[in-house]
Amino acid sequence: MAYNTGGEGHRGALLDEAGFADWLNSGNHKSFSWPKGEVFDRAEQFGGTQKIEDVVAFMKSKKKVTFSNKQAKNGVATHSHTWKNNSPIFTRLQREESKITDPFSKVKKFAENEVSKEPDFRKRRLYREAYEAVMKAGNTQVRDNLNQALIEEIFETGFKHISDGADYMVITDVPDRTHYIFESSKHPICAATSLGYEIEFRRNASPSTLPSLEDIMPEKRDDIIEKYGLRVGRRVQLQPESLQIPNHLHKHVCEITAISGTNITVETADGPLVVDIQLWRTPIKAPEDLGNESGKIFLIKKKRWWECLKFWEKAEVFDPGLRLRVKHNNGVSDLFKQGGPAERAEKNRGGGSFVATIQQDPGSVQTLLRRIDERGNLIKIKY
Repeated sequence: MAYNTGGEGHRGALLDEAGFADWLNSGNHKSFSWPKGEVFDRAEQFGGTQKIEDVVAFMKSKKKVTFSNKQAKNGVATHSHTWKNNSPIFTRLQREESKITDPFSKVKKFAENEVSKEPDFRKRRLYREAYEAVMKAGNTQVRDNLNQALIEEIFETGFKHISDGADYMVITDVPDRTHYIFESSKHPICAATSLGYEIEFRRNASPSTLPSLEDIMPEKRDDIIEKYGLRVGRRVQLQPESLQIPNHLHKHVCEITAISGTNITVETADGPLVVDIQLWRTPIKAPEDLGNESGKIFLIKKKRWWECLKFWEKAEVFDPGLRLRVKHNNGVSDLFKQGGPAERAEKNRGGGSFVATIQQDPGSVQTLLRRIDERGNLIKIKY
């Protein structure tokens, strides 16, 4: 299911799964080709964050046919989804005190110090942007520390999630009201890996400067807050999730003109607007892409020894539109114990873990569907 820091993607995906099960149960199972000799009985929603199959169709024979559902809420042209958040790999490395994940330890120690220094989680929200810079510095360094063996392990774990976990994948184009259905084994990456393609990970350069690992320590806390935190003159984006922002100003970018305690004044098209950064949900965030925790995955078909004689021919490169990303699964506010769980509990509360994930890039799903369709393996059904 698509990853979303606020949970909206998860809730929308659950509705999509229930809708697909209802769609099958309402007679539309007749539009689908079931395994030879099998007769459809009923479909049930089985989805959850720890499950691969989202919908299970039961046959009269008791055989199960499983589906993994992805919801393209804005259409497949812009759709992106996450294969699987993988935390066990990093948990294992941290338990082993590996140098690869040492930056996570520095970030967590910094966060613990902040909670101790300012116990009021609402007041700490003033420093969210600086905290995000610290978190992304750690994530980016861990990404850079990944060796080929770990990259392949992350890829294979994620790929197994989509190829072995369910019989079929369903991508639902909500605006076009179309279900795109194909056997998981017909995913183009299955064909590429079976032909011996190898993984090449190309890390993306950061578009902005991040704190160095040497700076992520309590003694340099004030320097980080001053350099990366909110300040007069900094441009911010007004967040649509906040009730403090008028609807017509959602996602507008404007400049901070004054800071008084937790009250931030920004100059909007309507004039000055004062927001209280303490109030949940976050009313303003930095608009720039801070850091880069990811990299592109390419599948490379290396030349066999006798093909190397044809030095003018390049190795085959398949771009599946995949990105490997290192992140905290619940985001910076949860890491620093000042997000939704803290708001609901009225005290410092957070959680989550650092994860590696494989994400399908926006715009790449159409290309994958086209490749599947060209091979005669795509089912397109209006609903």
